Amino acid sequence: SYGLWFGKDLRNEMRFSADFTTHELDLLQTIPYRDDSQPLVVNLGNAGLKARQSAAFRFDYANHNGPHKQEVSFNSSFDYSVRDIAQSLSYNTATGVYTYQPVNVSGGYHLSGSLNYSRDLDKKHCWSVQSHTNASLHHSVDHTMFSGETKSHLNTVNTLTVGEKAH
Repeated sequence: SYGLWFGKDLRNEMRFSADFTTHELDLLQTIPYRDDSQPLVVNLGNAGLKARQSAAFRFDYANHNGPHKQEVSFNSSFDYSVRDIAQSLSYNTATGVYTYQPVNVSGGYHLSGSLNYSRDLDKKHCWSVQSHTNASLHHSVDHTMFSGETKSHLNTVNTLTVGEKAH
């Protein structure tokens, strides 16, 4: 991460951070096993399963200005799933048995940003105005099996959220 204060009276602040994380792997999922203790459900392990990995990037900027404690700030983030784990599913129409197995997927991300403004309206700092505008896009990657299908497949869902809060 890196932070910097600059400008007249050091009223501008900028920060950037990045990280890459390998998450702990549930070892039970990596054991090559078959659990068929329930008559219509089989759970399988996956010896080739790899740990989840993610990358995250953040950028923030703020301007602190004057005697009225006015502040304008911008925040953004990008989280990327380099490798994640999803449950694949298959259905045997002859026996009625569902089989589940963890598999690796990649490509999911979450992008977000916000713009904030605040300012005191009087010199005693008793009254203020604030505004917070935000937006985010979540691109989810998982396995899905639709009605009538016998095997799950990679599926993506995009969710856009936008908000505004003023007081």
